[in-house]
Amino acid sequence: MWYNLTTSNRKSGSGDVISIPLPDTTLQENVMQPHVTTKRCIRCNEIKPLSEFFRRPNSTELRGHCKACHHKGRSPEKYTVWHNVKARIFGRKVKPYPSMDELRTLGDPSKCYLCGESLTWETAEIDHVIPLSKGGTSEIGNLKWVHRDCNSIKKDMTLAELRDCLIKLMQYQENWPDA
Repeated sequence: MWYNLTTSNRKSGSGDVISIPLPDTTLQENVMQPHVTTKRCIRCNEIKPLSEFFRRPNSTELRGHCKACHHKGRSPEKYTVWHNVKARIFGRKVKPYPSMDELRTLGDPSKCYLCGESLTWETAEIDHVIPLSKGGTSEIGNLKWVHRDCNSIKKDMTLAELRDCLIKLMQYQENWPDA
């Protein structure tokens, strides 16, 4: 097979045609290569569709092991809930970390320690009562269940600072003109 290449001459504007021989296999590999739809898992060594693999974080690459191998040996569905809680708490790489067993001693989220209303797994976060920025630790005695909204209001304040802030806000609100 031959490939024709046209060259141009800048002065005259005319072009020459050069024929270059190409092996048949090169053209066929580039044009006829099928789209890859499967991948071999590095753990179970099975060939599976690409949908059976997780993507790497912040990347388009797929992980080397399949979803089934990823979940092997993990606890039932509650593990994923605790895994997400631990990831939310310790995304900042604060040490020392409580173990999963220690975190389980907090129990399931039942009520927010700031507002007293009931919690669900979707609305719950674990808050540092004494914030890390104020010298608090990630020990179990300093961790409590709280609503995400309450936690975002509290930010890095201690309970005394939060109370003072809310009192000031209530006093300021009393002086608002009626709308």
